[in-house]
Amino acid sequence: MTGTERTSLCVVALFVCASLLFAQRTGVTRDAITVHVMLNKTLFAVGEPIQLGVMISNVGTQPLLIPNRLSFFGDSQGELTVELTGDNGSPVSGIRMTFDCKDYKESKLTYEFVLADYILLRPATSYTQQISLLALFPELQPGSYHLKSTYSADLFPLGCRRLSQKEIDSFPLKAWKGSTAANQVSFTILPKATKR
Repeated sequence: MTGTERTSLCVVALFVCASLLFAQRTGVTRDAITVHVMLNKTLFAVGEPIQLGVMISNVGTQPLLIPNRLSFFGDSQGELTVELTGDNGSPVSGIRMTFDCKDYKESKLTYEFVLADYILLRPATSYTQQISLLALFPELQPGSYHLKSTYSADLFPLGCRRLSQKEIDSFPLKAWKGSTAANQVSFTILPKATKR
């Protein structure tokens, strides 16, 4: 093999490896994560804290960014939308918040911003966050309840700011973006014990 052939072969190998590397970085698929909601128990007293454990697992093939905080109210980059129904199937109303901006300001996508609001979740790893259900439903009465939830996340700054899509596309770390349903959980709030 001559020096020219060897050089040509190395150049071809370099292009193949580079194309494979960049092909893995084109984006994160929606099915790259699964979300599992857990309760540490299923029977609660009236007014007792009800903590939901929300486990986000990377089941994809590449590392991805997810928000390091979860909220019911859209005041973080990760949101859990909850539908709570009673035993008779009727929906339970909770606290709602709305947020609107007339003018968005352009913001730079920096590593400082990512380090403050996101974690890098590697393949085959999980991240669990705790969130209080009573923050959304503060006056739950005795009865049995069924909870459905959907996890949503994106790469964006909070407040009336936005990132350019060009910066997001060129950033070396990719974020999971979209919505996915979690499993359903059920629990019961027991009536207060009567004094004898």
